[in-house]
Amino acid sequence: MIHVGWKGLKAVVASLVKSPTGIYSSLDFLYPPFCDKVEAVCADLAGHGYTVMPFETYRTQERQYDIWKRDRNRGTRLVAYHGWGLAVDLVPKRDGRWTWDWPQVFIMIGSSANAHGLTWGGDWKNHDTPHVQFVPWNTAQLLLIRTGKAVPIGMPHDQWEVW
Repeated sequence: MIHVGWKGLKAVVASLVKSPTGIYSSLDFLYPPFCDKVEAVCADLAGHGYTVMPFETYRTQERQYDIWKRDRNRGTRLVAYHGWGLAVDLVPKRDGRWTWDWPQVFIMIGSSANAHGLTWGGDWKNHDTPHVQFVPWNTAQLLLIRTGKAVPIGMPHDQWEVW
């Protein structure tokens, strides 16, 4: 699998032919350490005889805005981890078709995701059972993911965004 660096993500997305559905499902859009964990979750489910695949990885800001307008009363955020390569919606396939109506498989996805140190949306107050995300340990790590540069030791927090 070829991974694009965080800095190259926007360039790759910009060079793509626009998805007719606005949904991008390639694992190549994910932050590489997160991608490895997502592949492990899919392998765990395959070991139990279930086919689980990424339905959506990268999400454009335009698509996120449309989702936010529709679901903002459910707690949907305007800025999502999907846009940073840190989230994926994993959906099982049954008889070659996507299915969102298979609760026991989503529970297994959540258990596996948690076992691999990921956050599962099914644990949230407003359940999002397909959603799995990598939550950076702190702001410095998030900035490293977003920019590819480590925050210099001793740099004041209020300067991190410009770094």
